[in-house]
Amino acid sequence: MITAEVCEDAGVWDEMVLDLGGHPLQLWGWGVLKSAHNWQARRVLFRENEMTVGAAQILFRPLPGPFKRLSYVPRGPVYQDGKGREVYETLVAYVKLHLPGTVLTVEPDSDAAPEVEGFQ
Repeated sequence: MITAEVCEDAGVWDEMVLDLGGHPLQLWGWGVLKSAHNWQARRVLFRENEMTVGAAQILFRPLPGPFKRLSYVPRGPVYQDGKGREVYETLVAYVKLHLPGTVLTVEPDSDAAPEVEGFQ
């Protein structure tokens, strides 16, 4: 079972993203830059048996009225081969619980994202 854990250490975050072959838009500095423009960043590590198997920098911003917020994962999430489906499912569960809003937009860094129920 994969669990989600917030990462608050820039060095640890960037190392994990690079180790997993992640895109530069998943690096800590991109979240800092976006935070200067009405976005907030939450960095989440996905762990299985005390080993990191994925990561997602979730950018989010408020929406008017009852819509709450928009959550966005630019060029991510990143994950080990064979863990895509589980990472996506855990990402969705994390956002529903901790960042509820109208929509979660994921912009994968590949042409072949895993097929996950609820994603189009």
